[in-house]
Amino acid sequence: MKHELFVYTRIPDDSFCPPEYGNSVHIAVSENGGTVVPLNNNEGILYAEAEISQNNEIIGKSLSEPVVVFLPDGNGSASEYAILAKRIGHDGAEEGSRGSKRLLWLTQDFITFEECGLVDVAEHPRLGEIADITAGNVARNEKERPFSNAQLFADVASFSGIEIDAGLYDAILQYYTPVEEQNTVRRQEWPMDSFPLASGFADPVIFLWNDMYYYIATNDNTGDVGFWVREAERLPDLFLPETPQHLILDKNEEKGLIQTFWAPEFHVIGGRVYLLFAVSGDTFDPQCHMMRLKENGSIIRAGDWEDPVRVRKKEGTFLGEKGITLDMTHFSNGGRSYLIWSYRENCMAEGDTGSMLYIASTDPDQPWQLTSDPVLLSRPLYGWENVAGTINNEGPYPLLTEDTIYITYSGGSACNWTYAIGLLSIGRDEDPLDVTRWKKSPYPVLSTADLDGIYGPGHNSFFQDKSGDTYIAYHAEKTAYDSPRSTMLHRIRFRENGEPVLWMSQK
Repeated sequence: MKHELFVYTRIPDDSFCPPEYGNSVHIAVSENGGTVVPLNNNEGILYAEAEISQNNEIIGKSLSEPVVVFLPDGNGSASEYAILAKRIGHDGAEEGSRGSKRLLWLTQDFITFEECGLVDVAEHPRLGEIADITAGNVARNEKERPFSNAQLFADVASFSGIEIDAGLYDAILQYYTPVEEQNTVRRQEWPMDSFPLASGFADPVIFLWNDMYYYIATNDNTGDVGFWVREAERLPDLFLPETPQHLILDKNEEKGLIQTFWAPEFHVIGGRVYLLFAVSGDTFDPQCHMMRLKENGSIIRAGDWEDPVRVRKKEGTFLGEKGITLDMTHFSNGGRSYLIWSYRENCMAEGDTGSMLYIASTDPDQPWQLTSDPVLLSRPLYGWENVAGTINNEGPYPLLTEDTIYITYSGGSACNWTYAIGLLSIGRDEDPLDVTRWKKSPYPVLSTADLDGIYGPGHNSFFQDKSGDTYIAYHAEKTAYDSPRSTMLHRIRFRENGEPVLWMSQK
């Protein structure tokens, strides 16, 4: 039986396939000449990485004419494949791909990829022996396309295909389309199809503390001023109309708490409960702050919280003196505490760096004080992160498993369907401040394409309910554009290797 794998790009359009999406490597498989199955919901899997200009701005790149080839190896190692593509600019002009230069990814399984950047194929020790690799077997003629489900693939710009063995074919399908676990009892208890759970509430966090659930979010209904908390014994009760909201931090001009009350998160740090958030004074300048719950205090009583303090670097200066800081989160590992946040210079002006993720260690007894220099963790270099003019890496949140630290974050536009969630990971036995050890998913792990009637999922958090099930909470919209950012949540699954699957179950 014949098994095939195809790489292709799509023709961009004005709806759900902007150039940053269409001009990326898509992958599909087919069995015995039958229906071609697109992976990742027919969304891109590999993206050209942007360049950084001399003044630290991001210069977006795209790709075209992908080619996939098998790489023979005489050393007895595992089979390996190469994916190559021309590098182009956002405007479609060829950039850096003249002659035999191509973007290159290496893979053994089409699940994990080694990104090699722009290479000269003719001079590569393994690729140079393959004839016509730069011309490739790229088909542009409609009659050359072997896709039986032509309607689904009507927008294919160019493609390349190879034959793969049955074992690899099965493994690829299992990874990208796992079977959803069925659990009718849980579905009856928690009807997760009721989006939105809370309209006008973004950046949601659910916190289980002393056997009670707490819900807090950015409140777009009040113009992002003030933080309100809901408390309930049962998770669904957080979203009942009659559940009261308790104001725990309000506008205070004397203390410089005036606008952009953004992205509140509850965390236990050094045994104490903290609220991490961003806020501005009388001008737009959001900066990371935190406040601590007093001993034996109640989360829902404003008077039980200490005054907010602004986060400082290890030398004592404020974090973000040259730009804005926001979306701070926290995790502990190996007896050490870490903060991750989003930083941006010249926001929406000349010299805009885009929002970037930074990480540093902190003192758990004084978590507002860094104990290391900030280290750049991620920038929005892929097309799906750098779309709709927003240039985002923001909203980080940790999910720790037995062996791995996962950090989700969001890219794309925070206010339309392009908002999506990315994933960073590192082993728990590795140093989180060594950025070379982190792995970054080349494509979003939760996006509009993964959901039905829910647009732009992003700025998420995780929590475990009283039964030990793990949930993701995020904000999204009811339409592709111009809808209120609203809260949604669903349970997530884990693969056998411990990797979270955010899109597999919405129930």
